Amino acid sequence: MGTEFHDTMRSLDCHNQLLGDTSALDRALKHDGYLFLRGVVDTTMIAQARQVVEAWFRSQSVLTTDHRVVPDGPDRVERLGLHPPGLSDTQIWQWIALHPTMRQLYVQLFGGPGYVLPIGEYQFTWPGKADCWSRIHQDAPFSVNLDYVTFWVPLVPIDARLGGLALIPGPHDAKSFHPTLDDGTIAPFIPPKSFNSEDWHRADLLPGDLLLFGVWTPHCGLPNDTDRLRLSVDFRVQPPGMQRPIIGVVVEVDEGSISIATEGSGVRTITLDGLTVLRQRTYGGPEPVDPRGYLGQRVVAVAEHGRAIVIRYPRDYVPGIQVGEPQAGVLQPGIQSQVSDLALPPVVNQ
Repeated sequence: MGTEFHDTMRSLDCHNQLLGDTSALDRALKHDGYLFLRGVVDTTMIAQARQVVEAWFRSQSVLTTDHRVVPDGPDRVERLGLHPPGLSDTQIWQWIALHPTMRQLYVQLFGGPGYVLPIGEYQFTWPGKADCWSRIHQDAPFSVNLDYVTFWVPLVPIDARLGGLALIPGPHDAKSFHPTLDDGTIAPFIPPKSFNSEDWHRADLLPGDLLLFGVWTPHCGLPNDTDRLRLSVDFRVQPPGMQRPIIGVVVEVDEGSISIATEGSGVRTITLDGLTVLRQRTYGGPEPVDPRGYLGQRVVAVAEHGRAIVIRYPRDYVPGIQVGEPQAGVLQPGIQSQVSDLALPPVVNQ
């Protein structure tokens, strides 16, 4: 599916007219499966973030100074892998997600503080990347009972040729489109034939625009038919009222339980059983792991009535105590101050 297919896609509806009415925004998100908002993210912040991310890619000899991919750049980018450690070290997605202007936006959208989960991604799609349409997925089947809203933030202007993100609107009513494999596990991706071409929606995006979508919304990145690198970040935010996961470092594991030292509520012990989903670091469906492998590791756990539903690794670090969040136990103003004053990391050396 090439650029001509992008051009036949239906356009995402813009929801700016609902700003100022949190109830209407909530209804639209539940009914449409997404919110598309133009010009609501601070563009100065995004420009600085783009500068850092592009500097990192220039340090890997991938980009020229005029933002184009070098002749052998696609091969170089592919060899970096989906989650380059050096790119994560820039901490740019956390800086955006915890920025004061974003915290104000969460209140405007949700009617109260948003809680940023330690699950974020740097999306960089190089020219000619071949597997875009083979990676259609929903988030919910792989983070069982962990509810959140994904914030998808473009760092560069994105038109039909550069691709962007496509999704299937609708409430979807907690329906998984992922097939079940012969071994009983969930397939990591949804077959493209599951949807008709007219089901897909996309939009041209500018820095400052924002796309939000829920955990049951099918989506995928589109192919890049340019000589540039498509750059965006996405992260997960919980509105007030969503059940918070247990986030911290595993300090004890035995056959039937796991204990997690959290930043705000002490050590939490939850039980394990044969239905607990244990996630690996690798992208894709749940894979069997020995829970003892989590010892000393930072995890995100979802539990109900003291029983672990899913345990997974985070994607980078976010403070467990965040500005505006009520906390049980001892107040830790030092951490709150660090979040408030979080500064843009320096541009890496070129």
